[in-house]
Amino acid sequence: MRPSAVLSSFLKGFARNYPQLSFKGMRQLRDDVLPPYQLVLRLSPGHQEREYDLYIVALGSAHPDDLRPMLAQLGPLPAPDDGREALRVLLVPHLDDQARALCVAAGVGALDLAGNAQLEGQGLYVQVTGRAYAYGRKHDTSGAFRGKAERVTRQLLLSRDRQWTMRELASAADVSLGLASMATTTLAGLGLVTKSRQGLLAHDPTSLLDAWAEAYDLRKSPFVIYRSPLDVPTIEARLGTQPAGTYALTLWSAYRHLLGESARERYVALFWARPMAEVEELLALSRHTGHTYLFIFQPYDPCLLWGAQPDESGVVSVSPLQLYLDLGSGDEQELALARRVREQVLGY
Repeated sequence: MRPSAVLSSFLKGFARNYPQLSFKGMRQLRDDVLPPYQLVLRLSPGHQEREYDLYIVALGSAHPDDLRPMLAQLGPLPAPDDGREALRVLLVPHLDDQARALCVAAGVGALDLAGNAQLEGQGLYVQVTGRAYAYGRKHDTSGAFRGKAERVTRQLLLSRDRQWTMRELASAADVSLGLASMATTTLAGLGLVTKSRQGLLAHDPTSLLDAWAEAYDLRKSPFVIYRSPLDVPTIEARLGTQPAGTYALTLWSAYRHLLGESARERYVALFWARPMAEVEELLALSRHTGHTYLFIFQPYDPCLLWGAQPDESGVVSVSPLQLYLDLGSGDEQELALARRVREQVLGY
């Protein structure tokens, strides 16, 4: 599931799924306030007067490969000044035993869409297990889009009308022949790819992209929010001096270049594939001063920059396919931008 859908479903079903917790208030967090937290939920156990603030991060999957990177990003919360205890909490579609164990080991709470829970704080202990998971797809497709298998899907969609041999696809995706075969067998079993003697074909790119978007989460790429005294045109001009493969704009920045519409002023988002110290010097970055905000992601795999191209101004943006995935893993406003990219540029 998309993280935004997980968060929406959780809020709609909170009273039904968590009757033992009393809702006291909620505050959504801008993405430049305390990333990667999206929401602060204030509650109390039962009818007790003591209140707790749950700082929540929603994930579309509870697979260990998705949980571990996010748990590593969850640093300590700022000390509350109102006496309430603040808890770090991951929200996932379904909290199984392995996911629960990882969260407990990291000292992080966990909730899911069925009402399962693991919360522990001073004077608070909530553990709910065994509630059935009744959301999402009947088949788990995430394995086909995890790790290097994602490269196979990317090549199929970047050249969606092409008929591939297995060797050609493995070479283009820079994966082993065995991994290409396993990934496409999984996709074929889900009805998303045709495998025959004539070769491989993404015969239903719409459904393939839908399935991939459900499993994709931009936050798998570690990111830092910086500030700069430079304005957006100057920042982009300096980026334009960098060698190919160094960076690519994404999110609202790439959307502006692709569709000519300004989505967020004074914000720049990009992937940076070299040491962070280099971009800090290039763009005069700091963590605390400057009127322009920069969201700088370090791509978890080189394939995220495949298909990136400069426009007439010389500024490089991610491919429209990657831009759709990145925007689609964000909030409702970004999801609306993703739909426009899909309708106006991708066309499927």
